[in-house]
Amino acid sequence: MINPDPIRGKNLETLSVITSNLDINALRKRMDSFGVEIVFPAELQSNPCAVTCCSAMLNLLPRLIPLVRYTGPSILLKDFPPSHLSKINVGNNVWNPSVTIVFGSDEKNEVQNVIYVGSSGWSCYISTKKPCMWNQQPTNFLSALYTAGLVVGEVFKYLLPEVQSEKISHVEYDLITHGRATQPVVKPLLPESVYFEDLIIVGCGAVGQALVFALKSTIRLWGTVTLIDNDKFEASNEQRYIGAFEEHRGMQKIDLLSQWLTQINPGLAILKAPIKYEEYARLGKPLGAEVVAAVDNEKTRINIQAGLPKILWNVWTDTSQNTLRYGAGHHTLDGPYQCAACGYYPTDSTPSQMKMNSIRTGLPVEEVERKLTNNEITTEQDILRISQATGVSLDFLRPNVGKPFHELLHGECGVYRLEFHEGQAVTPAPHTSFLAGVFLASQIILRRMKLDDNAKLMDSVADFDAFGVPNANCLMKKQRNPKCFCNDPAYEKAYKEKWD
Repeated sequence: MINPDPIRGKNLETLSVITSNLDINALRKRMDSFGVEIVFPAELQSNPCAVTCCSAMLNLLPRLIPLVRYTGPSILLKDFPPSHLSKINVGNNVWNPSVTIVFGSDEKNEVQNVIYVGSSGWSCYISTKKPCMWNQQPTNFLSALYTAGLVVGEVFKYLLPEVQSEKISHVEYDLITHGRATQPVVKPLLPESVYFEDLIIVGCGAVGQALVFALKSTIRLWGTVTLIDNDKFEASNEQRYIGAFEEHRGMQKIDLLSQWLTQINPGLAILKAPIKYEEYARLGKPLGAEVVAAVDNEKTRINIQAGLPKILWNVWTDTSQNTLRYGAGHHTLDGPYQCAACGYYPTDSTPSQMKMNSIRTGLPVEEVERKLTNNEITTEQDILRISQATGVSLDFLRPNVGKPFHELLHGECGVYRLEFHEGQAVTPAPHTSFLAGVFLASQIILRRMKLDDNAKLMDSVADFDAFGVPNANCLMKKQRNPKCFCNDPAYEKAYKEKWD
């Protein structure tokens, strides 16, 4: 039987959202009898990509499936703590698996529901027809990790046959051309290292953690990374966090990610801010050249975009419309495509641009509108009132006295007060957050590489069905929303002055 612990409860909650015709008890009964076996031949333990892919599955599947059996060398289990090892059957318990995942070139003709797995270069291989015969070189952990996430999603389909997504029969997909080139795609080779001038990751939850896990597993990093998150690990996180186990309960999330990054990257400086983003912004910290928004509410995403980062990577998961989705966005304010806030305008829960300006300063809408229309100068009385309303120190605001009032409304000034509270979405399953983080890691790295004409990067927004097969059509170019604040001349001018 499945124990009524918070982790299993979250699993059932998520599955019940996407299978509305099942009640919780029926779903619990189905999960009780569902098992997955992973077969990993000993000769592949010297193949780092195969090891990484299999290890990721052994990490994710026991968070969802109560019966997971592993047949292979024990070295792949060495990094898991006791609490997780107890969920993986490596003994001789006899039960017939509902799905068998097979690495290597051996066919399993006597077994039903077999998924053959492999990766090479930038390409992923998933098939129910035949084993992967690719030479699994050169080493590229991004495709190996992405393959693992896709396969865990396939297991979902066997557990939930009523899900309206066709099971994968045979797919060869790559992260550069998105399946349009002859597979496997092995070039260009990964660079030896990636430099971050000033990368800020806001949100170290399931998606942020998957992103950092993929980055630190793939390539040598150097430069500066800032981690912003005020939360600690809880039992409910263990359902979908790649690095969250019972042993981490009570630990700050940013501390674990900091450990990951510094262990093998001595040239990387890690700055930690164990606070909410809005608190960080009110300290007067200007946003750097590259920011990742991996948070769980739209208001903070809007705040981050309003802080005028040069590049904003927006990444999310979603459980709306009885499905599981994940996506990412690449946003700048000087390009033709939408900013991260554009997608949220207009909604009933999102304030208008002028209302937003009023909230950020604490001044009435009519007064803010008058000051902007008349291009008024900021006075000492203005900053006193703003300080009292927002909590920003007078010393920080005082340099704005005598300058145009509109300069108070862009991110450099540090006036932030958007702390609307939203209910979190239903917790997505572990592979959804994992795929989102790994995909974003691939885009961050690929943006720093020289690619040929066949490459297709995310120029605007990527939106994926977590049960579907990814393809080039998932990459969309969305135009700006004319009602969004990114069209405000004050923001455009401030962005240009900050980055030109």
